[in-house]
Amino acid sequence: MRRITVARALARLLEEMGTEVAFGVNGHGNWAFLDALVHETKIRGVPARAEDQAVQMADGYWRMRRAAPLPIVTTSVGPGNMNIVPAVATAFYESIGLVVIASAGATHWFDRGGIEEAYRNGPEDWVAVLKPITKRSLLVTRPDNALDMFLRAYQTAISGRPGPVVIQIPFDIQNTLISDKLPDPRPFMQVHAPAPDPDGVRKAVALLKAAKRPFIAVGSGIANARAWDELLALAEATGIPVATTATGKGAFPEDHRLSVGCIGRAGTGHGNAAARRADVVIGVGTHFSDIDTGGWTLFDIPARTHLIHLDIDSTELGRAYSTAVALTCDARLGLAALTEAVRKAGVKEPGAWLKEIA
Repeated sequence: MRRITVARALARLLEEMGTEVAFGVNGHGNWAFLDALVHETKIRGVPARAEDQAVQMADGYWRMRRAAPLPIVTTSVGPGNMNIVPAVATAFYESIGLVVIASAGATHWFDRGGIEEAYRNGPEDWVAVLKPITKRSLLVTRPDNALDMFLRAYQTAISGRPGPVVIQIPFDIQNTLISDKLPDPRPFMQVHAPAPDPDGVRKAVALLKAAKRPFIAVGSGIANARAWDELLALAEATGIPVATTATGKGAFPEDHRLSVGCIGRAGTGHGNAAARRADVVIGVGTHFSDIDTGGWTLFDIPARTHLIHLDIDSTELGRAYSTAVALTCDARLGLAALTEAVRKAGVKEPGAWLKEIA
């Protein structure tokens, strides 16, 4: 059995996973990983002048692809690692899938307060800073399970609601020899999205069939699910007008006859007026923030308006408004199921409602 360092094994694994690009800043903590990336793989390295810029570039990369392979960010130690915090927070709240591979000092010096160690409340406790603004933030403490921990972190970043993960690998562990037999990464990259509950779909269709002023409001979840075609299909099958939040712009063609543009504080006049008049709202991939609802004054839910809410993150369902139907599902699969069901149920285009909006 041949042996290679953890850094070299991780670089090879990333290449096998199809990784195209790694953004980062050079420092003594991540030299082993950088050497392996640059000299032993075909992964493109993109240097940044500051760590937050590396995360921001990875953020943009994800927005253009919205699928595996994930962008990788590498940082060194101490203040350099801390520089990523604002950019990672943005990625977390914007549901951006990426992996940060950060470094740390040597484990045999932990808890001595060595150069750039976050030590006062625990040995190298920097990952605790990231926990509220990542899907997962962890410190590797053994070389023999470093690759397994990385793969589970990668799976966390890309499954369900995407988001950033941070895995910190001390530089002595990066340089430790392990077996060169790499684990199979494919099971950690193959994510099967959840479909909506059929009973919930039936209840949603019943509400839509009785609705006189239905309305669709969508956010950035459409992009992460790559559900643009499914959104268009539902709108055209039912004649229901579509609005986007600011982060959902681009999800629906704004020159389409059913588009009412943006809603919220920066929304269109007719879009906001239609939102106020709606009796049934289908919310997809949006959590109805104060920006998108004018401080929660736009929709009169549940008094005059029923909400059908679709989101892959069940914790967002009912957070801002109580739901008549809550569907935990991928936006693409949820919209496709609704479209099929409304066609079978014979939901008609609300002609009088569209004339009112016009």
